[in-house]
Amino acid sequence: MKKMTLAMLVLASTLLVGCASESTSGEESAALASFRAEMSAEAEAQDAEIAQLERAGFTNLNTSGTVYSKFLDQGDANYTDCGYSRGVCSVIEVVAINGCSSLYVEANIENSNGVVIDWANDSVQNLGAGDHAVMHFTSFESGAARIQMSEVNCR
Repeated sequence: MKKMTLAMLVLASTLLVGCASESTSGEESAALASFRAEMSAEAEAQDAEIAQLERAGFTNLNTSGTVYSKFLDQGDANYTDCGYSRGVCSVIEVVAINGCSSLYVEANIENSNGVVIDWANDSVQNLGAGDHAVMHFTSFESGAARIQMSEVNCR
């Protein structure tokens, strides 16, 4: 069964409570209890996964809490080189909590004063729930010093 977001779990539970109150069947009540237990277990597993990611240095990348990321340095296990001999490259590892058929991330490249001087983007297709991917953001601007994620779309 696909993982559900917390909002979906609450909505499903609310709808089933309304249905259960109209019925007095013990069989339906048992089915509702089983469904609630399953949804609760999935929510707890997702919470545990997020806690584990945060302990490993990942942070929430988007407002819906479905994509987590962390910057990688040379020597990190999942680091891959950008493949350019010049320019500035930032590498992030992302995790799609519920999966993304398409993940697009855009970033502003800033100079040391925090002024945006360039932008970069990367995308990944068909990430399953809990899948990890590496994304690269490169700038050839001479003053590039920092990267700030500006747009994240997980569909």
